[in-house]
Amino acid sequence: MATRRRSKRTAVSESGPSTDAISSDGPPSAKRPRHESPSVYPHYDKADVFVQLDDTLLELRLDDLKQRSGWFSNVHRDRLPLGCRLKKDDNLHGDPEASSFSMEWLDNEPHPSPTVTRGANQAREYRKTSRAAKAFFRGLYKLPMDIFAMVEDPVLPEAEYPGMSDLESGDVLAQVAKWWADFDCIDEVKEAILQELRIVLIDQRRGFMEKACLAIVEAADHLQDETMFAEAVIHAAAKGKRLELINDAYSDLDCDLKHCIDMTAYELFQVNVLRAVDRMDRCFEKNTFCGFIVEALINRYLYKQGFLNNPESEQAYQCLRRLYHSADGMEFWDVDMMQRIDMIDYALHANPGSRNSLLTVARSQQCQSSQVKVVLSETIERIRGALRPLFADDRNLGYFTCLKSEDTYLEYPWEVRKNRFSGDS
Repeated sequence: MATRRRSKRTAVSESGPSTDAISSDGPPSAKRPRHESPSVYPHYDKADVFVQLDDTLLELRLDDLKQRSGWFSNVHRDRLPLGCRLKKDDNLHGDPEASSFSMEWLDNEPHPSPTVTRGANQAREYRKTSRAAKAFFRGLYKLPMDIFAMVEDPVLPEAEYPGMSDLESGDVLAQVAKWWADFDCIDEVKEAILQELRIVLIDQRRGFMEKACLAIVEAADHLQDETMFAEAVIHAAAKGKRLELINDAYSDLDCDLKHCIDMTAYELFQVNVLRAVDRMDRCFEKNTFCGFIVEALINRYLYKQGFLNNPESEQAYQCLRRLYHSADGMEFWDVDMMQRIDMIDYALHANPGSRNSLLTVARSQQCQSSQVKVVLSETIERIRGALRPLFADDRNLGYFTCLKSEDTYLEYPWEVRKNRFSGDS
């Protein structure tokens, strides 16, 4: 034990202020480290399980690990001290580009040395998985997993791989979730991982959800969390058919996840758009709805090609979206457009007499432009409120009413797999 190798990070963790001795009763309460601080990994003086992860040696205790993960429950004490390391398996299923990662047990060899030979891109994948494993083992010990420090620490020079760490961040989170599933952890660890996911999603720096939505879908699938999955799958579907064309990650996605994303896109962009169009068409036939929206929305392309595949229906959608998300309505500043807005306001309210007539205000020679702006803003707000049921919030993406409806039933992918394995489907 005297010759045990210490990595630089381990050495830093031993001298840092937040590395007090951790008693067998559990770790001390720890506040979330600052984003720029290095991660402090679990370290125990009387360790009997040694995990080699890239350039860091985690020194852990089997008794603690057994309490948190079923993966260690069958490890007998007569095997101690026990070493293991992250193993990378290339040529998975004959695919030279594919690889998988697993933990390799090394009985009675507590100080393994990695022997993985890898190129630049392989190094990124290996280090990314290693960072996820380090965060995961912190979660086993009820310590903050410090995902921010993991994903903000570039593996390779930013100039050579621009935006790499930002793009990889979602993959790290997905891998942490996969560790939870593979290691059969208790629900408390799952909740800790979900909390890390929520923190990163709330932060949403540099369009994180847009770039990492597929990875978040995978993470929520591993964790079997309905709320996280429902939100992430909508964002993934919102990227549309472009995913199939420009995103290699989509082609490698689990088939059940692909199906769920495709069906969600269908629900978002075709079923509900057509339902909204039918509703507006009925209003148009009764002469109770404004022509400029109806003319934009009712077009043959919606029915022939669907919403995702043509610029005309994209323009139609953006027309209604502009109205819904208008800040103060000033982009409609002309008499003709105000007249049409006034018609919408009149048609959407059961008691039109209770409103100020925008057209009357606009035509008044004595009124000031500021007065017209006030009434116009009030009118736009009333219209927005009336149209709100047609939209889902979706972090203000402005998509139409969302996934679940009486006409559609989509199972979560883990339910599909469970039924398939049990022979029900």
